[in-house]
Amino acid sequence: MPLYNTNTPDALTPTGYGALILNGLAEESIARRSGVAQVLTDSATWRAPRITADPTAIWAAEGEDLLGDGPQLDEVIATPRKLARAVTVSQELAADSNPSAVAEVGRSLARALGSGLDAAFFTSATATATKPGGLPSVTGITTVSGGSFASLSNLDAFTEAVVTVSAARSQVRAFYMNAPTWLAVSKLKTGTGSAQALVPLDGGTPVSPFSLLGVPVFITNDVPARTVWALDTSRALIVVRRDVSVETSTDARFTTDEVVVKAQLRADFAFPVSSGIAKVTFAA
Repeated sequence: MPLYNTNTPDALTPTGYGALILNGLAEESIARRSGVAQVLTDSATWRAPRITADPTAIWAAEGEDLLGDGPQLDEVIATPRKLARAVTVSQELAADSNPSAVAEVGRSLARALGSGLDAAFFTSATATATKPGGLPSVTGITTVSGGSFASLSNLDAFTEAVVTVSAARSQVRAFYMNAPTWLAVSKLKTGTGSAQALVPLDGGTPVSPFSLLGVPVFITNDVPARTVWALDTSRALIVVRRDVSVETSTDARFTTDEVVVKAQLRADFAFPVSSGIAKVTFAA
């Protein structure tokens, strides 16, 4: 819906959006906030070499030939796609500038972009021409069956995910789950009849108020019920082409005396090491 003085409490200044969105994206995107690194590129396609298998070292005698096969290589490819939103405002509203309104609109646009980024990161099972593939699209990950969620009484499934990822020389640095799932986990007690929580709620980190087995927990309703993602965030990337851009124009709305504000970025995801990802699922 277009924004006018008549339906908006304060005014906005379109040219004030840039810094607000750039600062807000890292705050509003759970994937970014959890430690998934951002890689900037000026190219339509980003490529990085990947070692899929290391060479084998040998215990050698003096003078023994040490020459052997080198590491096996392939490449990771990312093609940033466009994520965008446009807002229409009246010229009068733009003229009646108020800094607090600018901040509110900037935060709103940042939330929209951050939410769109997270939705793809946690739910996109297939990459398309217009949308990147997220965690569900990655093959070769660790899968853990947690049994019946209704009878959940321990943290064994989460421990299995952490240990399995560690055995593959990665480290789980973030758990992602929706609010009802985390609520059920956080209510677990140390034993029958005990009032002591199995998961202390005061063990959070600077990036998350919650933790599980010493790993930060991030709450997002983009993750389905009874599903938990465990991720080595150092083994995942958000590849961004030219970061967020903000443009304003009166041309398209010349006859209605309106300003169009467009915010967009181009991004894709790369998961170079699938063994750094575990998916824990529970039956109903």
